[in-house]
Amino acid sequence: MENNYIANKLNEELVREMTILKLKKHYEFIEREEFKEAIINLRLKYGFSDYVEMISFIAFKVILDRIEELESENVRALFNENVEVPDGDDFISKTCDVILIGRDVIEVITLFSANVNVISAYDNEEVKLLGIGAIDKFLSRMECSKIRLIAIQPHLNLCSIYETTVEKMLHEYDFGL
Repeated sequence: MENNYIANKLNEELVREMTILKLKKHYEFIEREEFKEAIINLRLKYGFSDYVEMISFIAFKVILDRIEELESENVRALFNENVEVPDGDDFISKTCDVILIGRDVIEVITLFSANVNVISAYDNEEVKLLGIGAIDKFLSRMECSKIRLIAIQPHLNLCSIYETTVEKMLHEYDFGL
């Protein structure tokens, strides 16, 4: 049972890394040679899997659609962005898979590829914490009044979207999420 859990976690990390690499290549954040080298390194580290390739492509397409939907707003895309979530007198460091910052909305996208249960962005505490971290990090530098939390489960071909105001999200967090 424990080996299966470890294999699922490795698969999830590989799907996440492959998806983000594809996005970086698509938007020319990295050059073709750098992309090829990164893919080779991932395959050496994790091995090759047609399943992971297919799942990462599904996630890539969903994120691409989200970016294109916001494109009229001159979206700013951030990948593997570290955020700090306030926790009493301390902070918890977390990594957001993708953050899209538009004119009026910020989207926090999380990939879940190994989880077999349906995840709702509205009910998932981890997704909400990532949203709080993104608000904490970017609120002073943006004009966004809304936040969208997005949980993508490419293996189930599902995408859950929860939209709320930044003010309401902060209010929920202050009173125990």
